[in-house]
Amino acid sequence: MDTGKMTDETVEDARIARVGQATSLRSLPNELLSFVFEHCYLLSRADPPIEIVLSHLNRQFRAVAVNTRMLWARIDVFLTTHFDQVLAYLHRSGTLAFDLFFNIHTNPAGAQSEYDQESRFFLYNSTRWTLIMSHMIRCRRLTVRFDDNGTKILHELVASLRTVRAPLLQSLQVETPYDIGDYFLGPYLNILGEVAPSLTAVRIVGWGLHQCLPPLTTVTSLTLLWASRLMLWSDLRSILSGSLSLSCLVLGDIFAGYLPSNLESSIILPSLRQLGILVNSRDGSPFVDDVLFAISAPVLEVLYIDNAIEVDLVNLPQSYPQLQNPNRFPHLRHVIVRLLSGQEISQQTWSGFFSVFPRVAHFALLSYAQHAIQFESLIGLLALKSEDRVNFTGPITSVPELISLSFNNMTVSAAMLLCDLVSSRAAAGHPLTSLRLPANILHEETFADSLNILRTLVEVRAYQ
Repeated sequence: MDTGKMTDETVEDARIARVGQATSLRSLPNELLSFVFEHCYLLSRADPPIEIVLSHLNRQFRAVAVNTRMLWARIDVFLTTHFDQVLAYLHRSGTLAFDLFFNIHTNPAGAQSEYDQESRFFLYNSTRWTLIMSHMIRCRRLTVRFDDNGTKILHELVASLRTVRAPLLQSLQVETPYDIGDYFLGPYLNILGEVAPSLTAVRIVGWGLHQCLPPLTTVTSLTLLWASRLMLWSDLRSILSGSLSLSCLVLGDIFAGYLPSNLESSIILPSLRQLGILVNSRDGSPFVDDVLFAISAPVLEVLYIDNAIEVDLVNLPQSYPQLQNPNRFPHLRHVIVRLLSGQEISQQTWSGFFSVFPRVAHFALLSYAQHAIQFESLIGLLALKSEDRVNFTGPITSVPELISLSFNNMTVSAAMLLCDLVSSRAAAGHPLTSLRLPANILHEETFADSLNILRTLVEVRAYQ
């Protein structure tokens, strides 16, 4: 089917549907009509885009829409987007800062790809790339999402970025499939140079941009997920050097090579408040203990560990005893752990885990939707009760400052143990004040009596 014809028909259907609605607006002054258009634009990201529909309703609406700059300040570029359309958005947005989104995806495996059918519309020549990049001086957000077939276009885009100025750019995102890292990506070093002084958020997924990141001196949020087949700690140190403003860091990659031999040689991030570690389910990298040992974050407040299994938690106190120094993370109060499956984690493992984070006040244990969490051993530990005093070595960790627990998935039998947990901690002088539980558990009839008791002791809400 002719994609252009299909799009025209879709626009025409939307136009007809709105003609009746538009009749009552024709008497409005153009200034007020423009305000109405802006309000509709902010509330709707329809397909086709509302700015296209409005500019096809009638002559008055088209004149007002074309001259309402805000309507054209978001530019979505797909595989079949004509260059003239991109140019029209760039011109109609006037002097406003705009957001530029590249979404290049092909059809499912086995079908002829959109890339093969329509590549002539998207593979801009160097002159057209240069013309698009000349407007980057007004770009506020640049998001680039490609699949395997978009590698060539990705090269062209990144090569173009090396020569542009982007003084208003605040957010840069590049996302590609993990396996695209097998390709040779070229000597792209230090894209955007020193001309992105407003950049605060960078997200790189699946592509080796650790070799061509922009300067990060102003960046406050950095995400690197599968950005390299093999990222050395020296690479990471180089990336993060001078990142005095970085407050949020998310890492999920394969790290190797030199690791710091002592805490004094850690990468110091003086402003880091949130740290996320996403463990790759295929090879277990990065190792949680390595990341926590190699990064020094004196004001860290929130730690999120995703895709964890028991060995990730066991290794924390065993690999680097220095991590058990209570002054290692003096301000860490929020810890979130998402388990790869609903497997039971032993009480001894939880005890060692909390010995690394003894001052946690808010703890969330999550799992993916298909797995109910088995956490009777955790409840026993937090209730100051050992499941096996004969085989349990070391003292029971009390986590004395813990006041809040959250679970996104649990069984009714596990939920029944919460009353004992809350009562035991209150009696020991370490009371809980808040529980966040799955909504289905709160509506479970067999849990109703226990829930009523819990609500007399702590605040109970649905987990969101």
